[in-house]
Amino acid sequence: MTTPAPQTTRARRVVVGVDGSPAAAAALRWALDAARRRGLPVLVVHAYLWPVYPPPLLPGSEFVTTGEAGERMAQGIVDDALRTAEELAPDVQVSAAVVRGGAGEVLLEHDKSPTELLVVGSRGRGGFRSLLLGSTSTAVAERAHCPVVVVRHGEAPGGEHFRVVVGVDGSELSELAVGFAMAEAARRGAALEAVTAWNRIDALPPGLLAAGSVDVLPTTEQIALALSESLAGWREKFPEVAVTQRVVVGHPAHVLAEASRYADLVVVGTRGHSAAVSLLLGSTSRAVLHHASSPVAVVPRPATSTG
Repeated sequence: MTTPAPQTTRARRVVVGVDGSPAAAAALRWALDAARRRGLPVLVVHAYLWPVYPPPLLPGSEFVTTGEAGERMAQGIVDDALRTAEELAPDVQVSAAVVRGGAGEVLLEHDKSPTELLVVGSRGRGGFRSLLLGSTSTAVAERAHCPVVVVRHGEAPGGEHFRVVVGVDGSELSELAVGFAMAEAARRGAALEAVTAWNRIDALPPGLLAAGSVDVLPTTEQIALALSESLAGWREKFPEVAVTQRVVVGHPAHVLAEASRYADLVVVGTRGHSAAVSLLLGSTSRAVLHHASSPVAVVPRPATSTG
């Protein structure tokens, strides 16, 4: 069995979950590309629960216990991932860990320092309690302390559109998401599109709505000005990144999912404002994870933050 990477080193790293599924293979490719851009090593993690792997049943096959069969299959999945990593990114340092346990719990144990980025597939092996079931990837994205990138099957590591999209709503988590997106755009030589989406009905005071005094243009202009001001500092920090901004009347999840069709990455926070012009509500982030066409990065509130 593969020995877990030594815990004595505190070097930063990218962690990727694998389970042999097409989405996990896409996640591995994305993680290798991200690690190369950051100059970081990769830790490949496979978690398994031994009852899900039955022993061989073919006539004349070697008898092994269910647990042994599980260990062999788990090791085979990791060995395949290591061979793929060697072929695709021979310049990236890659280690591996095979861990017996629930997928979500194992991955969340690896999301703390020194992990800089945790990468998972959107859905795993449908016939098993796999590492990357949709529910697992969503739970990891919601609970992790480090940024999580969820990758779908068939998605390339990036560079096709040279465009990173980030949702902005003026909250603290929105600010963190912008910082992550700016840095990622700079690494990729990509442009950044900052999007604020708002529902004009929810954002209007009830009195104005009852009176029929609905004037979208001034509110949109005010939001656009606030968006521009919130981006000013980041433009100075990353002058090499071309930045565009959009203010859209519509449901945030729908707007970001549509924008993802022409993006290499969409970046959201785990939770934003609780009312009015909210782009990064937990429900919105989950909806983007389920419906985006591109990889989605979820940037959490730092563990030291309060509120």
